[in-house]
Amino acid sequence: MSQQAAPAASKPIRIFTLPDSGMGKAPIAIGRHHASWFLCFARFDGVDGRRTWKCLNVVHGSETFLSDSADGHPRIVLNDGGRFGNEDLLQDLLKMRDYNGRAPIKLTAERVGGQPVVEVLVPRTELIYACAHCGKWETRGAPRFKRCSGCCARLYCSQKCQKADWTPALHKADCFLLKIGEDHAVEQRRRLHDNDWGLHDLIRTMELGPSADTSYDEDLDSDEIYFFGKRACTRELHCH
Repeated sequence: MSQQAAPAASKPIRIFTLPDSGMGKAPIAIGRHHASWFLCFARFDGVDGRRTWKCLNVVHGSETFLSDSADGHPRIVLNDGGRFGNEDLLQDLLKMRDYNGRAPIKLTAERVGGQPVVEVLVPRTELIYACAHCGKWETRGAPRFKRCSGCCARLYCSQKCQKADWTPALHKADCFLLKIGEDHAVEQRRRLHDNDWGLHDLIRTMELGPSADTSYDEDLDSDEIYFFGKRACTRELHCH
């Protein structure tokens, strides 16, 4: 039974900035939420509390779930250009640097389905994660979330969320598959990734509004929105 929490990541979230852009010195991190990779704000940003900026990867069949590079770096198929909000994604990533001058990704010569493949140069322990159950994002300066001790691939903001996620419909069925590296099988079953995330995020913001999202209202009432910001959104969790 894999309901126990493993120790949190000991390293802090790696922070990047995007110079010469409208983002200024806003702290940006590479984030994970299930099969999706994001550019995230490392803390609450702006009056709307947004945390996710752009979705980085595209998911189709198993060919878009790549093995690590020879150096142990995760490889992803970049959702570059053509999708709403991602027109300059690759160029933005290539310009970003952390405080030690390190880049977040390395462009490879490989392409999948016409899209570039990049290596993520940020160690997994220095990525920023969303809670696998409620979608709340880790926040710079706050304690790191706890990992599932079974697969070590999903993180939770609380024991309450981890317990709620341990059902056959959710992580209980995913845990072993993730442990043996069958990430594609998990995504095929859950279908949480959204290749048109940028467009759908704009629609959610413009048409639904905070009042259509109960998780947002709950966070607002508890003041958590002012620290953690808005939650990640999946097809299962219609959070805003």
